[in-house]
Amino acid sequence: MNDHLQGSARVLKSVGNVLLVGLLALALQVMPAAAAPFAYVTNVYSSNVSVIATATNTVVATIPLESLPQCSPSFFPGCVPFGVAITPDGAFAYVTNAADGTVSVIATATNTVVATIPIGVGVSPIGVAIMPDGAFAYVTGSGNVFVIATATNAVVATIPIFPVGSQPYGVAITPDGAFAYVAVGTFSGGSVTNGLVEVIATATNTVVATIGVGVSPTQVAITPAAKPGNKCPLTQGFWQNHPKAWPVTSLTLGSQTYTQAQLLTILTTTARGDVSLILADQLIATKLNIAHGSNPATVSTTITDADNLLSQFGTNRLPYNVRTSSAIGQQMVNDANVLDRYNNGDLTPNCTP
Repeated sequence: MNDHLQGSARVLKSVGNVLLVGLLALALQVMPAAAAPFAYVTNVYSSNVSVIATATNTVVATIPLESLPQCSPSFFPGCVPFGVAITPDGAFAYVTNAADGTVSVIATATNTVVATIPIGVGVSPIGVAIMPDGAFAYVTGSGNVFVIATATNAVVATIPIFPVGSQPYGVAITPDGAFAYVAVGTFSGGSVTNGLVEVIATATNTVVATIGVGVSPTQVAITPAAKPGNKCPLTQGFWQNHPKAWPVTSLTLGSQTYTQAQLLTILTTTARGDVSLILADQLIATKLNIAHGSNPATVSTTITDADNLLSQFGTNRLPYNVRTSSAIGQQMVNDANVLDRYNNGDLTPNCTP
């Protein structure tokens, strides 16, 4: 067994990972309603997954992994199932197999393994988290974060974690799907020396921030998004002229985080045909409105698209000098127009002043 797996075993060898999953209507059609929701528990030494019906707190199924062809005995017996995450629709559980460099996909309707995804030779997959839209799974292991497209169950990106030789453990994704937070242990001479959390922008699959924390961090969890309010949105001009009314003092636009002073500079800078500034102005106002209690339902897709457009400029910061005649400029204009309508109340007719 490689050093990363042995280190993981020392830190967490007696810990199973538990994730409660509320099965949605589609899954409830094929599973008894009284038995939902379920908890899926990875058992490292048993090389299997237990399924608990939370209504009765009893184990209703055990899913073996040690009999899978790729699971040969190693330092531990079998696959060493470690991390587990459930797709948002409740249809599949993704289980990392630390000893064999794979991820098993379990269909929750039948509690059977329906796919095995090779991550890499010598890789010890540990943590796993799935995007809120279910499109991608982020898997940590052996100095990297691997991105799996759930539609094809193929690895589509590999994100190196720094410094070289570090071990990523737990991973969690923000409710808006914009960022993945990864707990990283750093080593020197075989000993744990420090701890970091690295922040990955999911639009570009690049590390955009590194945060020093305690020694040997292993897990990370993110609080859920606040329940949408129903306050009427306020215009860009209001937020520009009333900074004391801001509900937050920083915002992320694209993959970059800006302070209130930097955001006010953006709002007061004349666009002069730069559509990146036009979009940023409306995106700032929209995000402030949502933080203030406005319902984002009608513009959530537009916000994601706007952030993705701005993320294409990497670590550079606004303004980006984008002309309206360019293809990306036209996309920015379209998003800015939608957000402008939202900020002026056109898309929230039943809001409360």
